[in-house]
This record gives sequence, C-alpha cells and structure tokens, in this order.
Amino acid sequence: MTKISVENGQTLIDIAIQQYGCYQGVFDLINDNEGLGLSSQLAAGQVLNIKDEVPTYNDNNVAIALHFRVNKIRVNSQYLPPVITGGFYDEDDFDNDFDI
Repeated sequence: MTKISVENGQTLIDIAIQQYGCYQGVFDLINDNEGLGLSSQLAAGQVLNIKDEVPTYNDNNVAIALHFRVNKIRVNSQYLPPVITGGFYDEDDFDNDFDI
C-alpha cells in the first residue's frame, strides 16, 4: 500500500478516478481505509491507503490511472480558484498598457 494526502476539496470519487482510473475504485478505497464510507467527507491533509497495483475494472481504467500517476495529475472536482478582489490595474496603468 501507498499513502497519499488528500487535497482541499477532493472527494472519494476524485481520489478513485485519480488513483484507479474510474469511480469503481471508491469501493477499494472504502475497504482499504478504516472508517470510510460512501458518504464520507474527506479533509485536507487526510492520509489514505492506495493499492500499489491498479486493479482492472474495465478496458481503460488502468491506462487512465497510470497516466494520472505518471503525470502527477490531481483530480479535484470541488476546487475553487482564489478570487481576486480589487483591480489588476489602476486606471492610468490600464490606459498606458493598452494605448487607450
């Protein structure tokens, strides 16, 4: 087993897709991590056990999981980028940069 750390906003389905290439990996996550259930909320920094070998669930999931692992792709369906408040430019800078 390998251990991974959950990022803020990740769900069980996110982790299943990221590590096992499809949603069906949720059941392995539940079996391999005591206290998890289908409705479990994950917390940022929570450590989960992940199988070293990707189980085969369908024709494509192993290739997808390996692509995500090799390229260090993190699946996060609830991530919200930071919101920038205030302007990027003051009025004079905007006019100078865009020749207005």
